[in-house]
Amino acid sequence: MTASAQKIALSLQTGFVFNTPISSIYGNEPKHINTGLNVVLLPTYNFHKNWQAGLLIEATAVESLSGPFGIVGGVLNRRIRYKKAELYAGATAGYLYADFRIGTDRTTSTGYMYGVQINGIVRMSSHWGLHLSAGARQVRQNEMWYSYNSEVPIRYDAFTFPIMVGVRYAF
Repeated sequence: MTASAQKIALSLQTGFVFNTPISSIYGNEPKHINTGLNVVLLPTYNFHKNWQAGLLIEATAVESLSGPFGIVGGVLNRRIRYKKAELYAGATAGYLYADFRIGTDRTTSTGYMYGVQINGIVRMSSHWGLHLSAGARQVRQNEMWYSYNSEVPIRYDAFTFPIMVGVRYAF
């Protein structure tokens, strides 16, 4: 069965996130590369032979972006025909949120991200495949740090570059 005949696919990926802060808040020097990890669940639907849309559910922790946070968003990809390869390029956007405690301190964050990505599927069988992806994103995060007697607003701006690998099952 060809990729265009399979309408729905589900991917589970994990990988590294490289991050370069735009601002120099709290010792994060501009052009300094920070690293992190992420896990992504990405159900997609092929609504045309060359177009694909999906729901992005991601958990990420990057050292310069105040700790772990979740992202819920969407992707829109266009298929790129190159020989027999299954390649997609597109855009992604989402809302991010975090709420966690460290000792007696509490941090809440909200924000958004948007960017571009490229995906490649290496077929292993008629349904299973290896899903490789990479991208570039702009992240804007507004954080409120609550301590014993204070509330400190902090804003993070960064470029993130996720590189992920995972498995994909197409229905």
